[in-house]
Amino acid sequence: MRQVPVSAILLTRNEEALLPRCLHNLRWAKEVIVVDSGSTDRTMEIAAEFGARVIEQEWLGFPQQRNFGAKHANHDWIFYVDVDEVADATLTDSIARAVQGGRAEVNMYAVDRRNEFLGTVLPNVQRKSERIGRVRLYNKHQAHWDESMIVHEKVVGTGPKVLLPGVLIHWRTQSLRELFERLNSYADLEVQPLLSQSPYRLLAQATFKPVARFLWLYIVKREFTQGPRGLIHALLRSYAEFVQYSRAWEAVAVGSAPIHPPGFEPPAVIVDDGKPLP
Repeated sequence: MRQVPVSAILLTRNEEALLPRCLHNLRWAKEVIVVDSGSTDRTMEIAAEFGARVIEQEWLGFPQQRNFGAKHANHDWIFYVDVDEVADATLTDSIARAVQGGRAEVNMYAVDRRNEFLGTVLPNVQRKSERIGRVRLYNKHQAHWDESMIVHEKVVGTGPKVLLPGVLIHWRTQSLRELFERLNSYADLEVQPLLSQSPYRLLAQATFKPVARFLWLYIVKREFTQGPRGLIHALLRSYAEFVQYSRAWEAVAVGSAPIHPPGFEPPAVIVDDGKPLP
């Protein structure tokens, strides 16, 4: 297989199950860098077996970790990919053409990323403006990951952004239970930028945004054509909106609730010589 002068970068921590598939899919890249943050399984061993360069680095945050990997790359062009993603043949061919004969003024290329949901790849429902912002291939001398962003990190740089033909498939095969757990985990980060808003605004958004999200996905983006999976996915994404804004409202309006009901506070415990008094 003809290799492309690109440094592919992965972030890992205990990814032995999916890593072989990802590394096999990246065999077209001249360099693969695995930035590992404390794996205790065979992740680093598997990476070495596939010929990847393994760099151990304590967790710095998503954009910081990605920029750290880019600093160690031997090639100008960086392709960032998650362990649970694979590029189809059209996308890998597009990457090769962009790197070896693309327009000189273009330093950032976006990808069409599509999600697996309950064993089926769903259509990309993002707006065009959002899709063009999903940059994964970039020249490290002209672009980098924005380290000011806590969640939904983006690549920033000079020049226009171009969407590459082909598809990047996100396939992790998660059950609904796992998806709900991941949803709450992401909410921990997503609420942070919202905490400067008023509780009234957050409550309004918690009320109306889930409805708008469901209608956008199920009706406008035609997820009703995907059958039961389309309905469940639209409901799940609307619930994610509710969790995000309701948790932000809780943090701003409620804070930490008392552990005892009013009028039932226990008396202070006096201790003498390490033993509670009767």
